[in-house]
Amino acid sequence: MKTLSILFIAFFIQSASLVAQDKETGVAKTSFQEVTKELDPDGNFYAYISAKQIIEGIDKFIKLLETTLVDNLPVKDPRIGEAVRILKAMYEESGLREISGLGASSKELKKGFYRNTFFMHHYPNAKGKMWKFFGDEKNDLSAIKIFPENTVMAQYGTVNVPLFLNWIEDKLTSSRDPKISAIWDQMNIMSTMMGLPADKILGSLAGRMGYIVTLDKKNLVTMGDESKNIKIPEPGFSFIVETKNTDLYDMVTTFIKIKNPKAKAMNGPVGKMLILEKTKNGNFEMSPVLAQVGNYFIISSHPKHVNRIRLTKDGKLKNITTSANFKKAMAGIELKGDQLIYLSEEVLTTLKDAAEKLPKIDEGNKMNKAVQENLMGMLDSPVFLAGVVDVRNDGILFKMNSSFHGIQAVAIPAAVAPMAIVAGMALPVLSKAREKARRVNCNANLKQIGLALLMYSGDQNGTFPPDLGSLNELEIMNVSKVYVCPSSKKMIVPQNTADLRKGVGGYVYVKGLRDDNTNATTTILAYDKPENHPGGQWMNFLFVDGHVEGIGASSIEDALKKRSNWIVKGLNDKKPVGPLKP
Repeated sequence: MKTLSILFIAFFIQSASLVAQDKETGVAKTSFQEVTKELDPDGNFYAYISAKQIIEGIDKFIKLLETTLVDNLPVKDPRIGEAVRILKAMYEESGLREISGLGASSKELKKGFYRNTFFMHHYPNAKGKMWKFFGDEKNDLSAIKIFPENTVMAQYGTVNVPLFLNWIEDKLTSSRDPKISAIWDQMNIMSTMMGLPADKILGSLAGRMGYIVTLDKKNLVTMGDESKNIKIPEPGFSFIVETKNTDLYDMVTTFIKIKNPKAKAMNGPVGKMLILEKTKNGNFEMSPVLAQVGNYFIISSHPKHVNRIRLTKDGKLKNITTSANFKKAMAGIELKGDQLIYLSEEVLTTLKDAAEKLPKIDEGNKMNKAVQENLMGMLDSPVFLAGVVDVRNDGILFKMNSSFHGIQAVAIPAAVAPMAIVAGMALPVLSKAREKARRVNCNANLKQIGLALLMYSGDQNGTFPPDLGSLNELEIMNVSKVYVCPSSKKMIVPQNTADLRKGVGGYVYVKGLRDDNTNATTTILAYDKPENHPGGQWMNFLFVDGHVEGIGASSIEDALKKRSNWIVKGLNDKKPVGPLKP
């Protein structure tokens, strides 16, 4: 971090000197005063950059594309030159060239609590598209009051989708290349054929949208096959779009019902809803749903999250603004602007608590062990942030409280949400990877038992022993962990011959078979006890010829339904299992 700070300071000093030169020559003015009045000058971090040199650099790059790179490409295609022309036109209309200066500051208000400010300034009468994409004159963030109190991650605000798409349409249709100019019409034809005409969809949008993630501490869930003690508050995800009417919901749900006839529609006084098929991971249930609640189109991970949003909207449940974590994170920042960004410290602390309960991965499994160690490193420090973006008539102002400052505040907001998602995905992945490794070890144990049984039968004229205790008694394979499946929660290792004869251990032995069996490749000699693997989702089987197979099954009967040619003596054998006919 020290090295980064030195590099940034050097960069800012250089920028400041360039600005001073401009002032002395009178060639160009800067927005130093306009930008720095928004910043905290007595904090931990403070910087101003004139945009002049940055814009000149982009201009030179565009010019290089036009005059040098396109002409020297090994493949001559006029569409490449046309694409560069469109790129240049969009750059010139974007508003990037109207940026006069950039500023950033960070001040520690109390230990571990920083106020960060970023400002991108432009002079009056700027006409660039970027100044209108994510803001309007309304500064209306009142919609966040429909977010439930247990919201732990959110981003919501103005997104001018029609402006952006109309801009793209204008550039494509005005292209001098007929293939490029036809792209937009082709997209329109396709969307209309799907029952999703673009003009009707855009006409339904009210201009604000976002997402929320909730954690329900009252309902703990387990995810994946691993130990049931790894529990987290039930997560919920909802994507919310403010609409002018129900056209967006009606068109999207009509399209989905054609593709998925099993989708269940529910209409009532509280709103419309289309529920898709349920899926389950551990005891965590997902049932994707599309809903229209008042003037909000919602896509959520479960109907109960939609219902919670509806009750919050109606004032029957508390909203995000009453949350202690939200109030703490937003301290001193007015809830007025165009965009809200929020990440509660609960997100990473929840993931860390779950990660700490994962069993340690064996030293031999270096790849998964490294993943687990890196994951714990990512979750080591508590992180929170909350801020408001205000698109004003002189630029874009972003005020944010967070647990980090300065240079970190530039990078972490963009990285922390993906990091939380990656960490959330990694927990069940690590859990499943460990269980797969145990299944492999379990498979290997059965193979060793199979070799020992074949050694016994070789000395006993083809007859297998009456029980596994004979292997220990004759010292063919002594009592050890080989007789226990590594996935078993009980892990009771047989201590002597008597234990093996009682069935202590992880495997069921099928008595009364011979090694010259006519169906040696399909007749089962031993198999996993059903409770060995978490959730009864896997079983390994040893066959008379010594090979081992594993399938997803919860019992021997379940396995025989899935493998109709497999035979278990005394269970589904239709005739005596005897030796091969001479």
